[in-house]
Amino acid sequence: MVLPGLHPDGVNDPRLDRFCKVLADSGVLVGIPELPTMKRSIMESSVLIDAEEAVRFFLSQIESKGFNSFGLFCISASSIAGLHLGAHPQLSVHIDRLHLFGGFSDWMSSLRFAMTGEILDSDPAEVLVVDPLSLPVVYMNLLANFPTFVVDFVNIPIQLQESFVQCLHSYVSQSWEKPDVHHPKDTAVIASVLLQELLEDCTEMDVDHERVAFVFKQACAIEDGGQDSVHDFLDFLRTMSGNVEETKETKEMEWLNPKPLIQSLQVPLDISHGRDDFVVPYPQAHELLNMSSTNTQMFITGLYHHTGVVSIKRLLSQLLGLPQELWTSLAMVKALARLGRPTK
Repeated sequence: MVLPGLHPDGVNDPRLDRFCKVLADSGVLVGIPELPTMKRSIMESSVLIDAEEAVRFFLSQIESKGFNSFGLFCISASSIAGLHLGAHPQLSVHIDRLHLFGGFSDWMSSLRFAMTGEILDSDPAEVLVVDPLSLPVVYMNLLANFPTFVVDFVNIPIQLQESFVQCLHSYVSQSWEKPDVHHPKDTAVIASVLLQELLEDCTEMDVDHERVAFVFKQACAIEDGGQDSVHDFLDFLRTMSGNVEETKETKEMEWLNPKPLIQSLQVPLDISHGRDDFVVPYPQAHELLNMSSTNTQMFITGLYHHTGVVSIKRLLSQLLGLPQELWTSLAMVKALARLGRPTK
C-alpha cells in the first residue's frame, strides 16, 4: 500500500502512477488511497482517520486473495500517517514493514527549509536551490491552520481565510509541475485571474483590496517578501511552544510530532531520503533514525531529490561517489522488495 504525499493531482500524479505501475509490473499488488487532505495539499489531523479507513478497505480487498498483511510505503508528508498506522494497536498487526521516503522529523523546520534551502547545523553550511512554487503551499497550510497567522501576521480579515486558501489551491493546481511553468513569473496570468476571483469574494466586506492583492501576490512569490511573514510566524510558534501560555493553535498541531509515534512503532522501519531533497532536508532522516528504537534501516541517496531523479549535471558531479550511490540504490530496491512480500 502506497500513501501519497501532498499533491493537488492526488492519485493522478503521473510520477506516482509510474512508480506504482513499476511495482505492479514486478508482480506486486499495489493499493493507493485518495487521501482528501493530501489532495487539498493541507496537513490536517483527519488524514490519520482517512489512512485508517484506507487500511481497512485495502485489507478487505487482499483478504480475498488469502493475505492478511502488507507492506506500507509513505511519501513525504504522509509519513506521519504511516507512523500513526505503524503504532496503531489494532492495525499495526497487519503491517509487515513500513518505509518512509522523504519523511519529516520537524514540520516547522521543513517549512523554513522549503523557502530557504538552508540546512541548519551543517558544516560547512549547505544550501540547496529550492522551488519558489513551494511558497503557496506553505501559505495554504499556515492560513488554513492558524487564525493568528491570518489576522496578526499577514493582516487580512479572518472572513477571507477559506477563500484565500481555495484560490491558492487553484493556483498550485494550475502551476505545479507544468511543462511551461518554471518560476512564479510564468504564472502571471493564472494569478491575475484567481486574484480577481478572490477580490470578488470580498466586495461586500470592509476590506483593504490593495492589502489582499499584495498578500496574495506575496504568497504566490510574484511579489518579494512573502517569506518574511512566514519566518516571523514560525519564530513566534517556536517561542510559544516552550511557553506556559502555549497557544491552542500550537497544541492542535502536536499530532505532527513523529517522535511519540516512532517510539511506539510496532513494525520494522526503513527510511529513505534524497540528499538533494528541496522540501524536507535530508538530516531529518537521521533525526527519525535517532528517535527509533525498533529495527530500522536508513538510506541516504544523491540520485533523488524530493519528487524524482536529480539532473544529469548533478549526477556527473557525483561521479566519484557513483559506486556507493549504486550500492545504496540496490539496498533501497531490496527494502522495497521486502515490502512486497506480505505474509499469508
